[in-house]
Amino acid sequence: MKHHIFHMPLHELLTVFGIGVVLGLIYMYLLWLTVQTLPKVKHRGLFLFTSAVLRIFLLIFGALALSHEHAGRFILIFCGVIATRLFVLRFTKMGAYHAVEQKELTSAMNPQASAQKGKNSSRKSSKRKGSRSK
Repeated sequence: MKHHIFHMPLHELLTVFGIGVVLGLIYMYLLWLTVQTLPKVKHRGLFLFTSAVLRIFLLIFGALALSHEHAGRFILIFCGVIATRLFVLRFTKMGAYHAVEQKELTSAMNPQASAQKGKNSSRKSSKRKGSRSK
């Protein structure tokens, strides 16, 4: 009889997948923290590189430690991580699209406010240009 890579009871499959989801959420939270902290950091390139290495280290070694050297568990953990990433990206893109739609809808309903806003932004940019040339 062949031994299958995913020869586990259903509850174990779901638990291992759930571990991957948790690791994926931790990864995405750390990425969010990185993006939030980035404007305050002096050496941005070094900060981004260090953050990326630490997040990848967390994923790989966390998955290795929690899979107990079982290839099927390792693969399922990464399936959970990928599923989390896809879900979070879809969720955040939908939020971004909704914000853009709301902004367009507001400007379409009130063209005077959007025209006034355009005038204000052109004034600000001309002030910036004048201050840079001095």
